[in-house]
Formats: sequence, structure tokens, C-alpha cells
Amino acid sequence: MLPSRSLCGVCSLLGIDLEAAHTAMADATATGQLLGKILEQVPVKGFPDLLQLFPRGEWVTPASWPNISTSGKTYPRTAAAKLRKTKPSYIANFVNRLPTSIDTDCAIDPYIELLDRMLEDRLVSTEELTTLEALCNEIGISRDMAHQANRHYMRDLVRIALSDGIITEPEKNDLDEVALLLGISDADYQEILSMADTEIQRSGSISPYIQSKEEMLREKSVCFTGEMRSCINGVRVTREEAHEIAHEKGLTVHERVTKALDIIVVADPNSLSSKAKKAHQYGVRVIAEPVF
Repeated sequence: MLPSRSLCGVCSLLGIDLEAAHTAMADATATGQLLGKILEQVPVKGFPDLLQLFPRGEWVTPASWPNISTSGKTYPRTAAAKLRKTKPSYIANFVNRLPTSIDTDCAIDPYIELLDRMLEDRLVSTEELTTLEALCNEIGISRDMAHQANRHYMRDLVRIALSDGIITEPEKNDLDEVALLLGISDADYQEILSMADTEIQRSGSISPYIQSKEEMLREKSVCFTGEMRSCINGVRVTREEAHEIAHEKGLTVHERVTKALDIIVVADPNSLSSKAKKAHQYGVRVIAEPVF
């Protein structure tokens, strides 16, 4: 029985290198290598071609392919990334609709706490935005205050990533994702990175964010799904090590998703795995792997 039927999981099991997973060329190349590995392990002696392996479905011959002329247009990954950076996120659009100023002296802590919970799975739903809007109306959050809170939240995440002296590639990708979700400009992002680095070198400490998270999760049950990609001190964490960390922090690790489960940690927030689907159906709290 395979531990995972995902391309990453099967390739890992068979020793196939798949560094740039979820990119077209890397996935296609790995799939071709995977087919070769599988054929090596299937008793195909005496079979002249793949047709003799009785594949399911109908074979499509080149003669039946449609004759479609090419458009000549290209859409490289760099262009897609640039467009994504310029396109405002749901949170950024919401913040820009807030009043420019409000005559109030409210604390922004409730806003940051809700923002933290919203971004645990690195996805933002319309229901979460509705809740955020209700909170802003209730406590009187202005546009400037929301921008300040977003920067404060981003600064905390950067300081956590820098606490071991290095921002690894997976950490950098996650920070970039959060910056996009919060609508933080490139200039502000670079300033936050620089200031956080200076603060860490000067004080050698981080915000109480981690401690509050640990207290919140203690004595909860957790289940992991997907391939682990995050690093600690520059070293990728295995599933077994993640289980050990969870145990050390007072969590109970479960292999299955049930209605009684408290948390599921997902490697891919957009995962459609059976565990992730079941977790959403049961209303289980979803946390992205880098967050955990």
C-alpha cells in the first residue's frame, strides 16, 4: 500500500528527483521517469508494446487529433508572477475600502488575532472577510490602522523566520505569499525584512507570537497530510520529525481525520486529498505546514 498517491509521494518512494514540483516541465519529466520505473517492476516480458498491458480507456491515434493553428502568444511564468504581484488580494481590496480615518483610539490586537487565524491555512474565504469586516465596524478600525496591523503581523512572521539566522527558500516562499495576501508593497516588504534583521541582531529575541501559538495548540489533536517541505535551521523536516515536534509541544498525533480532530496540517492549502476534504467537511481547523 502506497503512503501517498500524489506524484511527489510516489516519486519520493521510487527515488525519482522532483525538486520543482507543480511546475509543468518538472512534473512531466518526473511522470515519464515514473512510467519507466513502473514498467521495470511490471512483468512485461513477451509483451511487444503497452497495448498488451490492457490499459483502460480508448487509445487516441495521431490521425484523430484536431488540427488547431497556434496563436503565437506566450505566457511565461515570469509574466504570470508579475501579474499576480500587481493584482490586489482580497484583504488588500477590503482594507482599501475602509474609512481613511476614524476618531477612535481602539486597540488593533483583536484585528491581528483574527488576521492570524484567517491566514493559518494561507487561504482567505469570503466568510472570513465578512467576519473581518464585522470586527472592523465593531471596534472602529480605519484604513491606516489596518495597514499598520498588516505590517505588524508581517514583521512578526519575518522575525520568526530570522530567529535561527537564516530565511530558507520554503520560508521565503511562504513570506512572499503572506505579503501578497496582505497587499504589502515591495518597498514596505523590503523595509520590514531589513528592520527585522536589525532587531534580531540587536536583541537576539523574537516576539511572543510563538509562545502564544504553542499555548493555543497545547493538548490538541493533530493530523498531517501531504509531503513535508518546510525547514528548521535550513534542514527539511521529515514527517517523523514533525510528529516528534508535535508530541514535544503537547499535541496528540492522529493518522486519521475524524470529527473529534482539532487540527489538520496541510502541505498544500489547495490540497484535494481525502484527508483535506474530510477535514473541511467536519469543520476541522486547517493550518498550512509553514505556519505549524
